[in-house]
Amino acid sequence: MAKRKGVVAPLRSGSRRGKARVKIRGKARPNHKDGLFCRLFAEPENALSLYNALTGSSYTEADGLEIVTLENAVDSAVDACISRGGKLADFMRKHKAEVDVMYLFGVDFEKIHREAMKEEARKQGLADGRMQRLADGLRNILKNTSMTLSQAMDALGIQEADRAKYAAMLS
Repeated sequence: MAKRKGVVAPLRSGSRRGKARVKIRGKARPNHKDGLFCRLFAEPENALSLYNALTGSSYTEADGLEIVTLENAVDSAVDACISRGGKLADFMRKHKAEVDVMYLFGVDFEKIHREAMKEEARKQGLADGRMQRLADGLRNILKNTSMTLSQAMDALGIQEADRAKYAAMLS
């Protein structure tokens, strides 16, 4: 029998004490086969025939048959998550297209959400630290110089919109 590309061929090796190894030759093209399958069974009559053959049943009415692809199932699941609300709903609403693709590849959304929350907390912590550092600088300037609070804020480059917050921190 001739060997063809893309065919799985078992190989035997004496050095492995008779255990069979499998090597795949050629490149796999899973999208090609998937597309062909989807086109063949997109018609309800063909899908019903396949279902009957696989299950041993003999249904004849293809009119009530609903064909659900993986993409449609994922889209429905994402829509259901969004409609239920909860902690992942906002993330899924903002990134719906990416979520659809990531579901197909089995991505852990809880982990992504935790990472996003950690990053948000980290950024908030940095902002709070900067604010505290500027407040400490203001205290030092006011204590060691004859500058007014407004002059000290000018020297540190504090924006007009933020000055009330810093004044409240110092009192």
